Amino acid sequence: MDMDSAKVAVLIGMGVFREFFDELYQHEAFPRKVAFNKDGLNLHVTVIIDKPDLLTAGPVHEIFPFLAIIGSLELRPLNDPEAAPMVVPLDIKVKLAFRLRDKLQAAPVLTIAYDGVFGTPSAPISANDVDTLFQQPSVSEVLETVEIDVLGPLTEGVKDIFFSGENDVPPSPNQWPVALRILHADQRTGESCLGLFLALPGDNPNPEFINSPMPLKTGLGIIYSRDFLDFVLAEASHERIGESIKGAKVTRMAMHMLDDAIHINGRLEKDNAKINLQGPIQIALVRGTTRLATGTRDVSVDVDLPWYAEALPWLTKILFFIPVFNFANIWLTPMEWEIEDEVSGAPQTVRRGLAGSLGASLQQLAEGLRVDEGIGSVTMDGTPDHSLVQNGNLLLFAQTFVSPLKSPIVKANYSRYYRHFIRYTLEDGRKFRSTELARLVSKGKVITPGFHEVKGRYMRANPDNETGNNLLEKFT
Repeated sequence: MDMDSAKVAVLIGMGVFREFFDELYQHEAFPRKVAFNKDGLNLHVTVIIDKPDLLTAGPVHEIFPFLAIIGSLELRPLNDPEAAPMVVPLDIKVKLAFRLRDKLQAAPVLTIAYDGVFGTPSAPISANDVDTLFQQPSVSEVLETVEIDVLGPLTEGVKDIFFSGENDVPPSPNQWPVALRILHADQRTGESCLGLFLALPGDNPNPEFINSPMPLKTGLGIIYSRDFLDFVLAEASHERIGESIKGAKVTRMAMHMLDDAIHINGRLEKDNAKINLQGPIQIALVRGTTRLATGTRDVSVDVDLPWYAEALPWLTKILFFIPVFNFANIWLTPMEWEIEDEVSGAPQTVRRGLAGSLGASLQQLAEGLRVDEGIGSVTMDGTPDHSLVQNGNLLLFAQTFVSPLKSPIVKANYSRYYRHFIRYTLEDGRKFRSTELARLVSKGKVITPGFHEVKGRYMRANPDNETGNNLLEKFT
């Protein structure tokens, strides 16, 4: 994956928009029936719309989304609108375009627009008829309502990193170069997605061709480029030199991205002794949180003095000094984690953590896809899922839910340390942090037959007549 000049990218899976249109269709206010006259054919036409399906088409380098709209056409004589209709199938395809709408002194917002007919509509509908249909307020206002501010949190966070000097004048949010791309994926292993690529002013944000890295069963992703991460690590490393950690002075510090980890090369000195640190530091998103965990097991420690053992925890703490990473205070070990860090707090952490911006983008995406006025309520929710480091780029992914997911719990992981279940696996393969599953069940975004949430904090099996279930034998 080569991001070229782009520093950060936001990925939104096509499945998110597909579920959005599915949910829109469920509301009674959705324009399922639209009538118009075809004067040239002396016909009164009533269009009855079934649930549309969002698909993609076109060459791999130039794919585009389109709505496949099926249903039926009721044809009546123009001078007899009450006559028994002749019914013929409806089959039209319309292109959709993702565009950026400028905002005064604010980052542009993502919108969805009708972009013309794709292919030949079913007779007697013409391309002009379809244009007229999508210009009607009952249809056009649905699309115009959607505004997603995914760039706002990104420009704010990147601004604080690249323009942090006293004399730096950061560009206004609407001056950052942004490119929109539909990224193709192998549908067996991944999901096609919309990518929004952000570059520094004066740079070209449009990367060379890249396939969608969006895994199945996720809906939102953020990519931090290798160039971006190297800049952050180099700046932070330079600032750490000369600082004291537990009585040991940092005399050398350099960090940069490897293909799959962060490489550290540092030295700490204490009482005329030296400790050299070198090797890869693993990073991973803690499921269900906006925190990153670190693993330092492969870092070599060159010292022959007894106090070296105390220095090992300091190594992880060195990374804590890098505000943008916002690392969790844990190492990657076979044990499981349980960290209290709610997604709802993400907007306050966006300037302090890379993973925090994932939570902020989840909220922005949820707000942008919320449609209430005139159409009914359509909402989105989500939870951070996992991360990858590929070719030095850091990729963070989240599960998203517009339509409710119904899937039984098939596995639960119990932590003896925390003395409760910490992770659940559903039948469709999705994994959730226990508190996140309970929260999503309480919101109605996930349905787990046989189980219910308690106070949005943990899961419990539904009561039944099995004596071994829910201590029924003991308390009856």
